[in-house]
Amino acid sequence: MTPDELQSQLAREHDALRALVIALDRSAQRVLAGRAEAVTDLRRRATELVARLAAWHALEDRELYPLLCAGARGGAARTARMGAEQIARRTLLAHGIDESASTRGVVQLAVVAQHVVDDVSGALALREREVFPRLRSA
Repeated sequence: MTPDELQSQLAREHDALRALVIALDRSAQRVLAGRAEAVTDLRRRATELVARLAAWHALEDRELYPLLCAGARGGAARTARMGAEQIARRTLLAHGIDESASTRGVVQLAVVAQHVVDDVSGALALREREVFPRLRSA
């Protein structure tokens, strides 16, 4: 995959992730507002985000990280940090889903979901600001 193709693919993934985190955040807000009917939607969207994050991370592992490591000093350290953050993000959300059987667990899932939404949004913005320009010059 060329750097331009990779950037286009990552941009499409980012758009899909943004739409999903917005929907997840809305579900979390509804749950925290006491709307019991939002619980199923929260779990479904959280599960969907875990799967989507795994696909995004696999794409980065396969295509982006080797390019970053080859292109600049500090690339290996940066990609290792990004990879660790990705694993932590997915693990946190997956654990919240697993623990969401009780009312307390559902509230905790909503709080965790909002944290992950903020984290994913920040990760997307960081990649677009710092990584995309490096792809253009690769």
